Parts: sequence; C-alpha cells; structure tokens
Amino acid sequence: IEGCREIAKKHAIFFITLTCRGADLSLSEAEEGYLSWTNRLLTACRTRAKREKQFWTYVQVTERQQRGHPHSHVLTTWKPHDLRTGKVNKWQMVNGRRKRVEMDALRSDWLRERCISAGLGDQYDISKVDSVEGASRYVAKYLFKESMFTTIWRKGWKRVRYAQSFPKLPAMKSDAIPLVTEDDWQSFAKKAVIIKPVNQQVHDHVQYMLMGHTFILKKPKENQS
Repeated sequence: IEGCREIAKKHAIFFITLTCRGADLSLSEAEEGYLSWTNRLLTACRTRAKREKQFWTYVQVTERQQRGHPHSHVLTTWKPHDLRTGKVNKWQMVNGRRKRVEMDALRSDWLRERCISAGLGDQYDISKVDSVEGASRYVAKYLFKESMFTTIWRKGWKRVRYAQSFPKLPAMKSDAIPLVTEDDWQSFAKKAVIIKPVNQQVHDHVQYMLMGHTFILKKPKENQS
C-alpha cells in the first residue's frame, strides 16, 4: 500500500487481473506452469515498457479461484500501447439470476496475444486505478484471506512478487508480534495474560488457535465494532 502511494506521486497505476485458461487445464498442470507463464508475460511487458520508455514497476499477488487454479492481481505503472475502450462479456446478477452482460472495458490486442503466447489463455482484465488507496488495499487483502491459512501451495510458490524498482519500506524496529500461523498465536499465548478479540468470530478463532494454553480470553461485548 505504501509502495503504491509513492508510485502514484509521479505515475498512473493500472490494475491487471490474470487468469488461467479454462476447462482444458488440470489443476496440476496449472500449478506446474503458472509461475513460468506469468514470468513470460511480465518479461514481455517489461521489455515493451523499456522500448517505449515507460517507467516499469509492479506488484503481483496470487490466490486460488474456487476451482483451485491460480489467479493474480497486478498493480503496475505499465499500460499497453494499444489500450482502448471496447466491449467484454461478464457474469452479473440480473433480477436475482446470474447472466452474461456486455459491458464497456479497456481492451488491448497486444496484451491478449501475450497472455495466450505465455500460456495463460485469453482471459484478462485491465483498468486504470482511480483510487490508489482502494486498489492497493483491495490487492493487499488477498494476502490475509482464509485461503492463506488453509490452502497448501506448491513448494517455492511466490504468492507475492515485486519488481526490483518497487519502493521499499524503510527498516523499522518493532516489538510487534505477527499473528499469522498457529505457532505465532501459541507464542503470543505464552506472553499475553488477557486477549480481547474485537468480535465473536475473532473470539472463536483465537480460542481455536490457542487451544491447550493457559490464558484469559475476554469475550467481546454485543455489537462491539
């Protein structure tokens, strides 16, 4: 989020969504090839950006779709040279039913062809970011979705990738404790006497993660925000 704030001071930011091709691709094939496919695509985009003297940087966050295949959100300063407004069919809820609706969207023949030649397929979305805060927080939230804790990722998988030119946060000293894995929570339980979750859902999660440890868990008040 802080990196995108810095970039936006001088550059426009674009939001690209990359998706694996459809039913012809098994989950094992997708896991095997996705990293190299996105590498090919990003290399092509970086080469094009340098050729056109565009500043190049990006951050990519990968998650799993419901079908299990990888799916990435990319925030970048690069935009295709042939970007234009066109039409795309998307699934929408209409009168309580899910149907395909034709909508205005940014399109690029060059980006579509590069996605196909890289191995990803022809599905992509691209839009110009109007709210840097909103877009960067939207992408960042995927780092902390439930799938982060429950999904097994292939060894060496890079869920988060940055260009070397992406702004770095300054080094900071902190006594904060990350609460991500079960080991983190259990280490916290040995140090904390009272833990006060903000709502019932968090209360239940903490109770599960700290099972077997001695601590005082204070229940949140009703309707506490």
